[in-house]
Amino acid sequence: MITIAPNPKYRLDFLLKNVSHLLCREFEWRIQQKGLGLTRSQWIILCQVLLLEGCSQRELAESIESDAVTVGRQIKRLVAAGWLVCRYHPRNRRAHQLYLRSQTRDMPVQLERLMAHLREELFTGIPLERREVLIDDLLIIRKNLLACRGRTEGRLAASRMPTSRS
Repeated sequence: MITIAPNPKYRLDFLLKNVSHLLCREFEWRIQQKGLGLTRSQWIILCQVLLLEGCSQRELAESIESDAVTVGRQIKRLVAAGWLVCRYHPRNRRAHQLYLRSQTRDMPVQLERLMAHLREELFTGIPLERREVLIDDLLIIRKNLLACRGRTEGRLAASRMPTSRS
């Protein structure tokens, strides 16, 4: 029997959303204190471009599990602010490849260092072995959610298929 927690703070969906919101807000505040003028979303994009240098907007969106339109807006802002550069793909003039500007190549490392300090504060009071278990459990939940989405998308696709008439 499924029971509903009377207090939303004990619901997994509420708790994960709340922790995520607080983490994002704290990280963005720390970025602003450094005078970097970036959001957490933009930081994620910069880090991924560093890892996937020369990637397309579509590849970048897939790698961070976001939609291409949202990523495209962030890319435009990062290009305008001088963080990223877009170059035409050599074999496909409609596609662009993304690169960090040379003067911003160390920025993802600085931001990762900032996040590492914040992570240490977040895990204060939690023993190392429990931290690892927590992360492992969250990865399992993520995998299960992706599997749910795959099944849902499969059911939706199947419901749109024309039925054969005998």
